[in-house]
Amino acid sequence: MIASMGRYQLQERIAAGGMGEVFRGVDVGWGGVERPVAVKIISPTLSHFPDFVSTFIDEARLSYLLCHANVVQVRDIGQFENTYFIAMEWVNGTDLGSLLGRLGLPLPVRFATLLAAEAARGLDYAHRICGSDGKPLGLVHRDVSPPNILLSWEGEVKVTDFGIARWRNRETQSLPGSLKGKIGYMAPEQARSEEVDLRTDVFALGVMLYEMVVGKHPFTAGASDQEVLTRVRTCAFSPPSTLGPLSSGLEAIIMRAMSALPADRYPSCAALREDLEAFARREAVSWSPPKLGAFVRRVMETEVDPALARTDRMARPVLPRAETPVTMNGRVRPASNPLAPLETQDLQGFEGDDNESTTPRLTAPPTEAPPTPPVPAWVSAAVGIESPTGRGRRLARRGEGGDELDAVPRSRTALWAVLTGLLGVGIGSAIFFRREPPAPVAVIQPDRVSTKASLTVSSAVGSKVFIDELLIGPAPVELELSAGTHLVRVEAGVSSRAETIVLREGERRHVLISLRDN
Repeated sequence: MIASMGRYQLQERIAAGGMGEVFRGVDVGWGGVERPVAVKIISPTLSHFPDFVSTFIDEARLSYLLCHANVVQVRDIGQFENTYFIAMEWVNGTDLGSLLGRLGLPLPVRFATLLAAEAARGLDYAHRICGSDGKPLGLVHRDVSPPNILLSWEGEVKVTDFGIARWRNRETQSLPGSLKGKIGYMAPEQARSEEVDLRTDVFALGVMLYEMVVGKHPFTAGASDQEVLTRVRTCAFSPPSTLGPLSSGLEAIIMRAMSALPADRYPSCAALREDLEAFARREAVSWSPPKLGAFVRRVMETEVDPALARTDRMARPVLPRAETPVTMNGRVRPASNPLAPLETQDLQGFEGDDNESTTPRLTAPPTEAPPTPPVPAWVSAAVGIESPTGRGRRLARRGEGGDELDAVPRSRTALWAVLTGLLGVGIGSAIFFRREPPAPVAVIQPDRVSTKASLTVSSAVGSKVFIDELLIGPAPVELELSAGTHLVRVEAGVSSRAETIVLREGERRHVLISLRDN
């Protein structure tokens, strides 16, 4: 146990974001009854900033209103000593970002479309929720991305983290033009610091669907932070069919969801889900949450229990996946536990019909030596051994019940044939065992090595924030950057100030830059 917060016992830190940290814990009730929970607390480094405390409380207030099967449920909100916390349901599983990073391959279409449809259902509910006065809250998530889509081992799909959501009753409203979220999943209008609405979340869902079925992000591949922002603002990406075979019907759904203009997108997440359902019916794509859960378990089980992995993979060195986390797209996995990407044969059994078993079929490590290969017929004929096909010659026994064997006469030609064959087998074996191990197949390798850190820049109201000489937007800004050195500059009129910031992988930094006259 790490710490105790009243009735909640924190056991392990499992995630960290821009504003807070998430712990696995237990809720100890009356009589010692325990229930697993996830507890989010405001980051200690930000707890003395009133704006961040207000933002955290806003997230708690909003999350407490949401009650839907496809949204993570909030059990309790409160304050313990000087720390605010949110106690949420514990989703026994993983997140979409970890799944994609572990898989290293496109998701099967039936699972990708089911995931997108279920996330769309949860977001549509959130978009339509009303306040106590009966009026819509006008909620926009603004941070729809793989780390914020949780997947349970039972195949449940849940949207989480409404920390930067915009809604009508929010006490700490974002300043006009401020930039918040993961740039790789922003809609163009959001990246340009313009007005957003529910169609902004539709665009983010389209980006995730693209990434799931293609196996590659539409904006971040091979790009620097500045290039990613430029691509997102101009909505510059390759159609998914140019990167691999894809149904024209599914590509049409992705392209509409990712339209540059909000008016050309789906008007709601419900409309997007309806088209996904129609596609599934038309293409006979089977949606099965239990099979999705079995697939997720199969992909992630090597991380949970390496003893169940294939023996040939266990003997191979673990290869770190450098594309996870990917710059500015929010995919997170601890760098201290890198995993090798899966191979296509590791996922056999998840592309069958609806009658197949939902239990993952594992290949147990062999305990016996492999069977001896059959003897070639020409060798059998030469030495007198009966071949598996029944051809060749037997060794003749001496007498009816004798134990000694009569040697069958061999010709000199047959003897030379045996010696030549054995020599050939020896040379072939030497070549085989000296060859290099095969490389992983069908694995999409990252275009550039990148890491992730979170940076928040605050300054005078209305001041412009530049990062690496690229205009981000008016202060404050919250975004994710690659770890390393960045130049942060703030301007307001004739006043300007620049600072060099060094970000470490996984770091969450808040920088307050006060302007002064040059």
